[in-house]
Amino acid sequence: MGGLLRYLPWALYTATQITAYPAAEPRQAPPVTASSLPACVTPIWQFQPGTWLENLAVRSSGQILVNDLAAPSMYQLDPTPGTPPVLAANISGPSITGLLGIAEVAPDMFWVIAGGFDLHTLSGKPGTFSIWKVDLSTFDTSKPGSAAVSKIADAPSAGLLNGLAALPNYPGGGRATLASDSTNGQIWRIKADGGVEVVIDNQLLKGSAGASSTLGVNGIQIQDGYLYFVNYGAGTFGRFPINADGSPAGQGEVLETNPSHTGWDDFTLDANGDAFVAENPGNYIGEIKAGISSATVVAGGVNATDVLGPTAAKFGRSSEDKVKGSLYITTTGGAEQYTTKATIGGGLYRVDLGASIA
Repeated sequence: MGGLLRYLPWALYTATQITAYPAAEPRQAPPVTASSLPACVTPIWQFQPGTWLENLAVRSSGQILVNDLAAPSMYQLDPTPGTPPVLAANISGPSITGLLGIAEVAPDMFWVIAGGFDLHTLSGKPGTFSIWKVDLSTFDTSKPGSAAVSKIADAPSAGLLNGLAALPNYPGGGRATLASDSTNGQIWRIKADGGVEVVIDNQLLKGSAGASSTLGVNGIQIQDGYLYFVNYGAGTFGRFPINADGSPAGQGEVLETNPSHTGWDDFTLDANGDAFVAENPGNYIGEIKAGISSATVVAGGVNATDVLGPTAAKFGRSSEDKVKGSLYITTTGGAEQYTTKATIGGGLYRVDLGASIA
């Protein structure tokens, strides 16, 4: 599934294709103010239907890595619109159907979550999840799929490993990550030696009874001694103080609640601690400013078609990206393509938010 038939040139991403998408069900969104009008969205590459881009990472070179949840494939894309993707790696194994979280643990060394996910029921397959290392240091784009891949660990007790974040100062100089388990509402620690264990098991990470989704903690990020998280089903954004080894150093707290009460997927943080959250079913990116209990739409919008089913966001790393405050966004193309309606496939997009952001 890694061939060119899985995606179409950006030039084919026409207004006709977009406006043909049926309107989503009405949802309540954060307010849009005059100072925070949704930014113009630039398509970088539009994949064919049957592609679900679940997460992304940005290399120091400025190249962008995206993970496909509909197939266990990682692609590299140039940030220049219309440049075809290159397959970086395929990860194969029993019951692995797609890739989820991705984190850079060392220069050009990325850890990736792989496992089984049913795109029709939108649920993970417990017992199928594992963590892999993808080494891009010697990756040759003239040889698609040539990035070195090796397994780090299995997580047979996990329900749905989803978000992934590197621990920046792990004791002893070793490498380790934290991973969210969206089904069980837990945070797992994965070490380079293959050790896996639950380090945080807290009600703030659990799914919400009576919510439209039973999933709990989804995206996670580590910054300034805190583990930040979003809870998909409960519709909350919060944080836990953590020690260098990822264990909790205090009580967790909720910083913001989604007006729609569900739907926040993955997110990224800027240097100021502001969060840019992908509201998957709401088709928008919301900004949550540190210390301000409200969110504003910065890209897309409820019932809009700019970013259909946003899953994750990351700031670019090139000098041009930093000048523009470029935020890159992955999408599903609309989960409806796997359930009830035909939509476009997943894609990679960019919004420029200004140098003061990134």
